[in-house]
Amino acid sequence: MVIAVVAGGIGLGQLAKNTKVKKEYTASFAWAKANAGRLQGELSGTGATLSDDGIVHFGGYDWIVLAVEDDRALLLSQYTLKENANYNFVIKETTWEDCSLRQYLNGEFLNSFPAAERSRILSVSNKNEDNQRTGADGGNTTTDNIFLLSISEVVQYFGDSGALSSVTMPKDDTDAISSYYSTMYRNNPENFRLDDQYNEARRAISANLVPSEWWLRSPGTYVDQLGYIQFHGFSQVYIGVRPAFWLDLR
Repeated sequence: MVIAVVAGGIGLGQLAKNTKVKKEYTASFAWAKANAGRLQGELSGTGATLSDDGIVHFGGYDWIVLAVEDDRALLLSQYTLKENANYNFVIKETTWEDCSLRQYLNGEFLNSFPAAERSRILSVSNKNEDNQRTGADGGNTTTDNIFLLSISEVVQYFGDSGALSSVTMPKDDTDAISSYYSTMYRNNPENFRLDDQYNEARRAISANLVPSEWWLRSPGTYVDQLGYIQFHGFSQVYIGVRPAFWLDLR
């Protein structure tokens, strides 16, 4: 699988030169600056550097800081690194464990980092939850170095309005789930997106300042250009990619 990525990026200082982009997207980065402040003095020897605008530079890419826990930090690419990636090459039901995008991120993309920096990217266990709106199976727990955020992780790190848990699906009954899904989507399509006060923080742009959607690893889910979490995506839709990983600070 070959996906071209755009290296480098632009910080808040450069974003300010474009009034429209600053107005629409600065909030997507500024909230993470407080998290980045916790990394002061913690990046020595990691190969990463921290800019004045709170962006971490690592491996030729720019990252925002979602969390700092003990001796590790969760980083998410500041920009979408690909604008037209498939979740999976083949049109079929698939999970994060088996999708081609996971294979690429933990293969070619991971191996593009220099060895010293690659050794700082931790291997972690990721729980893969079901799609809360369609009931699509999230699959097995996976071990990943590079991954996409799940629905719950986006809500956890970008802000939780409580809307994610407002609609529940039938459990353990495929026919009931299919019927419920069809009826709910037909009558209330708004139930298949999460639209709340954290939309602005979830918005993303590419390195050339183009508004971008981005995949989540939960099946059929992505964040659209307005910052809504959408629950009805298909594996071959072309959507942007924002890799995430835990950086070893030891």
